[in-house]
Amino acid sequence: MSKKILVAMIILLIMTAGLIGVLLANTYYDAPGREYPNQISPPDRLDPEDRDRYISTKVAFCMINLVLSSILIMIYVKVYRETKAEFTIGLIIMMFSLFLYALLSNPLLPILFGYKVFGIGPFSMLPDLFSMVALSILLYLGLK
Repeated sequence: MSKKILVAMIILLIMTAGLIGVLLANTYYDAPGREYPNQISPPDRLDPEDRDRYISTKVAFCMINLVLSSILIMIYVKVYRETKAEFTIGLIIMMFSLFLYALLSNPLLPILFGYKVFGIGPFSMLPDLFSMVALSILLYLGLK
């Protein structure tokens, strides 16, 4: 498969993951009839529209990071099979930890366990944004 087709497929996969994240966040959070037995009351000044926008954006970033780290794990496993270099094992472990970070920082995870997410704002998305930049750079270097 040519590099151009591979890059196009990866970009399409990343965009799809972001879109799925936004759709999941918009349909699952505050779904009618959804109860939160472990709810901690949110601050009174929380604007529901801002909260929804922040949650959707954070879920999209987390989904994109999940896809990027999964692709990088596959690339590094392939490189390890070819070279048997110990450095590559370190990269695989690092990518696996970034995969777990993206999975566990996703706001949908607490929602699935009955907790209502609150206090999420623009600063809570910055780690995911920088993580996405770092993963994108590693993906660019991994595809060279």
